Amino acid sequence: MSYIKKQIPSSILIFGAGNHIGKPMAKFIEKNAPQIKLRLVSSREEGIEPLRQEFPNAEIVQANYLDLPSMEAAVDGMEGIYMSVPNHLPFLPVTNNFVAAVKKSGTAIHIVRQVAMVPGYNYRLMPEAMKKMMGDEYPDLVTKRIYEENDLPTTFLNFGASFMDNFTTRAGRAIKEDKQLIWPPRKVPYIDANEIAEVAAQLLLSDNQGHIGQLHTLNNGQDNLRGHEVADIMSEVLGTNIDYVGNKEAFVKEYTRIFGPAAPMIWGFFEFEATYEEGWVLSDFVERMIGRKPKSLRTWLAENRDALMS
Repeated sequence: MSYIKKQIPSSILIFGAGNHIGKPMAKFIEKNAPQIKLRLVSSREEGIEPLRQEFPNAEIVQANYLDLPSMEAAVDGMEGIYMSVPNHLPFLPVTNNFVAAVKKSGTAIHIVRQVAMVPGYNYRLMPEAMKKMMGDEYPDLVTKRIYEENDLPTTFLNFGASFMDNFTTRAGRAIKEDKQLIWPPRKVPYIDANEIAEVAAQLLLSDNQGHIGQLHTLNNGQDNLRGHEVADIMSEVLGTNIDYVGNKEAFVKEYTRIFGPAAPMIWGFFEFEATYEEGWVLSDFVERMIGRKPKSLRTWLAENRDALMS
């Protein structure tokens, strides 16, 4: 029995088109499906011109997630949508505005929505500081329920992994300058953000109706590692000893420069996440979608050696 087919969108809208998933996703579609009309969204005025320079054949728009008319203008007439929301925005107004905009347009064939959910977690046990920030229920679960209640044709991509590019961004200073990996000790899978981008693009370009309504958890299918194991691999690949530092004090000191006063809360979430670490399952979903073995952490480190060392 063959799968049920859906229409392939003739136009694709990418929210967060300047970020580490949106940009490579746009590049993939531009290269592999140039007939698709691309509309790329930045929520920041300063993000518009760089997108225009990099994607001269795409339509570039600015959208305010918290302003319904702005969202309606961004979504209007689009058939495929990748929805990504900045973490600092209140999720409920954003979700309600997006749903209203999609329903008003009435043209969406397929939506891909990113989420990040720990498998099997009990929200009641989430650190109090995070619950206070997020509300009575986990935001991504509420968002998923609202999409489903409104019959939006959505595939949910659950980022069930840590992004490898965290090592060149957030953790990069300590790796380069101190030869230290300051990283939580919990066990977690890994994935290259570029391959998430490719999966998202392939989903929208697919004619398989079966992906709509699904929640797919993404990881590279091979690396499920503790912090000290990452440091060991890093030392081998970089050819220099990278000391592993996995305590709260060092983490808070290092990451306060990125997260500010929220750094202790972030550490608390990692501790919470660690209680569910045996729930992570390495998956072949990414491999099936991109048609090749996803990049291993070792390979990614080798490819990004210069960025990690200089």
